[in-house]
Amino acid sequence: MSSRHCVPSQDAFNPQILDTFCFHWSDMHSYVLVRVLDRTIAILPIRSRLAFLYFHNAPLPIHPTPKELRKAFTMHSSKRIQDMFKNWKHTLVLDEREPETPPSTPKSSINVTLADVISFEQDLNSGWLHAPCTVNDDINIYDNTVILNTKHTSLKLTSRCFSDKMAFMNLVKLKQRMNHVDMDEKANVASDGSDEEEDDEERDQWNLDNITSTCIINQLQRKMDYQLESMQTLTTQVDLAKQNISNYTTRLLELDRSLDILEDSTSAIQFGAMERILDYVNHQLASSITTLSSDKERISNLQEKVSSHNAFLIRTRQRFEHIRLRIKNHAWFPWFYTSMAGI
Repeated sequence: MSSRHCVPSQDAFNPQILDTFCFHWSDMHSYVLVRVLDRTIAILPIRSRLAFLYFHNAPLPIHPTPKELRKAFTMHSSKRIQDMFKNWKHTLVLDEREPETPPSTPKSSINVTLADVISFEQDLNSGWLHAPCTVNDDINIYDNTVILNTKHTSLKLTSRCFSDKMAFMNLVKLKQRMNHVDMDEKANVASDGSDEEEDDEERDQWNLDNITSTCIINQLQRKMDYQLESMQTLTTQVDLAKQNISNYTTRLLELDRSLDILEDSTSAIQFGAMERILDYVNHQLASSITTLSSDKERISNLQEKVSSHNAFLIRTRQRFEHIRLRIKNHAWFPWFYTSMAGI
């Protein structure tokens, strides 16, 4: 998109573009029409009865025809006579007639629409107030309040219903996203040559500032077709998965039957031999455990005996050392022992 493909900030009002909403401006005790543009948000204060009726989901006012007025006046004048003869009316023989529906009975009518409010206004091309601003949601997500923050002030507006509020917020986000994309495309095109700008202008047939209801319907129709194709693809995948599950179930049943046949065909003698072997192993294990316990007991007894012999050996060694020291201190003891040995 080239830089020459630019729309001014104050665009002429087009009723075919779905960018206008009706809000209640409680601070000014009035209603405002709010337009969501690419770079600005425009407001138009209005004081019309249709705006009040639209905001409260009320029908159009009904004005009775002169014929209905005359009929209503006649019935009202005759009502006093009927009240006078009400007490003795049962004594008269009169044909009972079906009561006529009074003309004051409200008739079903269509509620006031936003198109009715817009068609009633006169200054749709010159009375708009444009200002770059940011839109914030109220802290309570279930509230119908939106806040327009400009450079110098803030406006707190109330939508007619929660769906209108969400539609307004979504359109603001969409416009901001398109504006960012537009700026990125302009920056990319500015870096290219002038020939590429001309080609971009010829290829770019989508005007982001003139999204009509037909364009939105076509876009949603294409999106719906794509989603239907995706659903069809998912349905095919689900059917294939069901077929695979059925095949796996059949194979599992066959495997279960094969296991039953294998269990029935196995000889009981083989299991008996294995049981005897297991019994023998268990018997040997129990015998080994008993022998191990007996050996542990004998080892503990031997350790006690060794401990007592160690004490005896220690005492004997101490006595021997004592005798050796005495012999070493008396030199005539060897001669005495030798003489005694000769005798």
